[in-house]
Amino acid sequence: MKQKCETCEKCGKNAVFFDINLQLWMCEECFSKEYKDLKVDEFIKRNSQDRYNEELNNILIAMEKLCDSIKESNNKRIEKQFKNTPYSKDLNELLSAMTRERLAKIAEALGIGKVYKYKKQDLKEVLLSSYEKLILEKFEFLDEGAFKSLRKYYKNHGERILDNIGDDEGIYIDYFVEIGAIFPVENKDGNKMFLMPSVTQELIKLLEDFQVRRKIKNNTKIINLYRGMVRAYGLLEVYQIVEFVKQYLVEEYEHQYLVNILRESSKYSDEYIIEGAFVFNSNIDNYVSLYNDINRKMKNRDYRKFSESELLSLSKSNWEVDNSYAKDFKRGFLKYFIMSEEEIDEFLKFLYVIVQEKSLDEILSEIKSMIQEEEAKEIGVDIIKKYVVNLPIWTNKGRCIKELKIK
Repeated sequence: MKQKCETCEKCGKNAVFFDINLQLWMCEECFSKEYKDLKVDEFIKRNSQDRYNEELNNILIAMEKLCDSIKESNNKRIEKQFKNTPYSKDLNELLSAMTRERLAKIAEALGIGKVYKYKKQDLKEVLLSSYEKLILEKFEFLDEGAFKSLRKYYKNHGERILDNIGDDEGIYIDYFVEIGAIFPVENKDGNKMFLMPSVTQELIKLLEDFQVRRKIKNNTKIINLYRGMVRAYGLLEVYQIVEFVKQYLVEEYEHQYLVNILRESSKYSDEYIIEGAFVFNSNIDNYVSLYNDINRKMKNRDYRKFSESELLSLSKSNWEVDNSYAKDFKRGFLKYFIMSEEEIDEFLKFLYVIVQEKSLDEILSEIKSMIQEEEAKEIGVDIIKKYVVNLPIWTNKGRCIKELKIK
């Protein structure tokens, strides 16, 4: 949409640009003098896309700095492991070179109890004697994505260069290192790599069995149902989500098996976190507060029942931008506002999270303040409202705003 007609604050002619840096309206001639090397079209696009207020921008900057800090800390920790691990596929050699602290972490991840009572050598021997049984159990809880990533090490003779591992697989690396399936090393050329011990490669051969692959395929469906529920409900008690998932399964599973799948998948998932008796969406900062809000607001209401297909759709990583309401939003927004699809996708994900914390009126009021033109305010608010009222709300036990208004 065209900017509202203003007067150039330099020469008095009709202005067509508002310079955010100088806080001045300018005509095209004055603007060109001010920015000789900047293309006019690029400036228009840049200013049209700048719809966020200063507070939101500061929050995004703070989040970026925090993520960079965490990433830097993790990189330093992993860097040290690359330097201190021998280039070997012999499990005994790999474990012998580790500190007791690292040995203890692998032992705990594999389910060995009371690791505090073992000295380093004893702990290594316990790991060697129980490794095959315990790590094979972990493998049988994997979903297809994690298993596919694991098999790539095996198919490449137990070696993979870090730079060749895609971002979609990066989420599994920490988990595989944690349970001792792979080990970070440097080769003679200084390349950072991950090695899979020979004994682990032999175990993966066993998983080529049809029944095991079928089990992993079933795990995938179970984990996707978990993802969908956490996306829809935000927070559940572990026993609740396990009981809910049983309703969608044809085969009967032991309760503990379903709990184990949930707990193990949470370690390589960026969708949900488990703390004690609760499983909750990774976007939630204070799950105790949310739990209290849900009970206060919906204590006597059941959780909204979703169909299997709805939950599997919700489980997809880009659900916020790929559902039918999001597609309507994109069509409408691109018609009236200058934004890239990538920016719209980020905005939709932001709306999904913020609607869990603020009321519809608060959100629409903030949106109005972000849109400068009066003519565009109502259009933008209407488009956003049609999307937001169809999102599942955590404090409503999965019901969207539209459903509550109908009832």
